[in-house]
Amino acid sequence: MPTTRAQAQRERQRVKREATEPDVLPSIESPAAEPVTHTASPPKSPIRGHSGLLYDVQQLSPNAFERASAGLGKLEFVVDRPRVRGTGLNSSYGFQLFEPVGVSIFNPAGGRPRVECTCQDFHETSSICVHIYWLFDGLNSVLAHHSPSSPQYITKDRIVTQITDLYGQIGGNLDSLPGLLNGENSQSLPEQFSRIRDLETSIDVEDSGDEAIPYQIDDYPRNEIIRDMLAVFDPGSFPKDYRPDLVANAPTRDTAFRELFVPRDLAATIFKLASHDGAFYKRLRKLLTRDFCALQTFQHLGSKARALLDQLDAFFRLGPTAAKPLSVSECAKQLRIIVEQIRVYKNNSGNIGPAAMRKAAEVLVQILTNVCDWDRDLFSEITWPRTGPYRIDPEDDDDRNLYINLIGDPPEYDDSEPWVNNDFVIDVLSDIPPNEWKHLYERLTMIRDLIVRNGFANDSYLGELDKLLSQYPESYDDPTSGPSQRRRPTDLERESQRRRLA
Repeated sequence: MPTTRAQAQRERQRVKREATEPDVLPSIESPAAEPVTHTASPPKSPIRGHSGLLYDVQQLSPNAFERASAGLGKLEFVVDRPRVRGTGLNSSYGFQLFEPVGVSIFNPAGGRPRVECTCQDFHETSSICVHIYWLFDGLNSVLAHHSPSSPQYITKDRIVTQITDLYGQIGGNLDSLPGLLNGENSQSLPEQFSRIRDLETSIDVEDSGDEAIPYQIDDYPRNEIIRDMLAVFDPGSFPKDYRPDLVANAPTRDTAFRELFVPRDLAATIFKLASHDGAFYKRLRKLLTRDFCALQTFQHLGSKARALLDQLDAFFRLGPTAAKPLSVSECAKQLRIIVEQIRVYKNNSGNIGPAAMRKAAEVLVQILTNVCDWDRDLFSEITWPRTGPYRIDPEDDDDRNLYINLIGDPPEYDDSEPWVNNDFVIDVLSDIPPNEWKHLYERLTMIRDLIVRNGFANDSYLGELDKLLSQYPESYDDPTSGPSQRRRPTDLERESQRRRLA
C-alpha cells in the first residue's frame, strides 16, 4: 500500500524522536536506577563590560552567569534622565531604559539595600536581570572609577550593595548621567563637569537658560546639535540661523510629555522630543550623524553660492524688471559670508571625518573656480538702461567686476567682521588638511595660472595660494618629485586621460 505524505512525515518525526531520546528512561520507582553524577563546571572567564571594566563571575550560578554575560557585555540599552521617586527614607532613583523598562535604586538608609526592575524576568525570579547588570556596569564605570585591568569579584549581594552605595553620587549628577551612560562622552565626571562649566561661560545661547542645556556633548550644547540636525532638511538655512525659536523655547527636565507636541510644527515637536528624551536623541543622532550633517550643510552652501551667481547673471542679462536685482559688491559680500559659514561650521562641528572635509574643500574650490570665470566688466554687456539706483557714480572696477572684487583688487570693507578682508577661499582652505584637498591640486594650479593670465593679479593673494600649494603631500605623486617639480599635463595627455575615463 503506498505511503501517504502525512504517514511519511509522522515516520520521520518518530525516527528523529527515537534518535534524540535515551534508550532506557530511568524510573523513579526502580531501585536499579543509577544515581546522577555531577561534574564540576569549567571555570568561567572574566566578563568585560561595555565600560571596559572586568568582572570575576566565578561565584555566579549558571543562570546568573547568562544574565551577566548579556547585561554586562552583549546587550546595549539607552537610559533616559533619572527620576526621583518617593520621599525621605522611601525615596529611590528611577532609570528609565528605552526597551522600555525601569530600574529603581532605593535609598539604603531606608532599610536593606534594594534594586528592582520592571522587566518580566525580575518580576518572575527576583534575580538580578540583564538591565540591572547593564546599569551596574555603567554606574560602576562613571562613578566608582575602578581600574579596568583588575577583575572585580561580583555576586548578587555585592552588586546590589555596590549600586546602592552610589546612591548619594547619583543624586548629585542626575543631569549628566544619561550622556555618560549612553556613551555620548568618555570622560570621567570631574572632567565632564569642569568642561561644561568652561563652555557655559564661553558659549552664548540666547534665552536658553540653564534648564535648556542639561548637558553638553562634543564641545556643543545638545539643543544646538539637535537644531543643526534639523537644519539639514532646510537647504535655505545655515544651521546657526535655523529656527532660533527652537533653542529659545527648549523644554526643561520638568516639562510634561504632552507639552512636547507642537501642533502643525513637526520640526518643533522633534526638537522638543530629542531635547527632553535622551533615548530619542541618541537614535536621532545615530541616524543623522555629525559627518552626514556636515556633508549636507557644505552641499547646501555650495548650492547657495551657485544660486547667487545665477541671480547675478540673470540680473545683468535681463535687467531689474525681469530679474531680482543684485549688485556685484553685494554678491561678493554674500559669497564671502558663505565661505565664512563653511569655516565656522567646520570648526564648530568637532572632529568631522575625511569625507566631510573633502566636501568642504570641493565646495570652496568650486566657488573659487566660478569666480575666476567672472573676470569681465558686467555692465559692458547689458542691453537695458542703467537708471536710478542701478547707476553708481563714481564707480570703481570692483563695482563692475566680481573677480576683481574678490581676488584681483578687493576693496577694504569698513565692517565689524574681520573675515571680510581675508584672502577669499584660500584663508579657509588652508585650515583643511592637505590630504583632504590633494585631489584638487590640479584644479588649484590651473586657478593659479588663470589668475596670472588674467593680468590683474593680487601679489598677496598669489603668495597665499603658493603657500597653500607648497603643502601638497608628496605621497600623492611620485615620492621623488615634490610639488615644486610637478609639471602640468599637456593637452594631449588630458585628452588621453579623458578618453580612458569615458
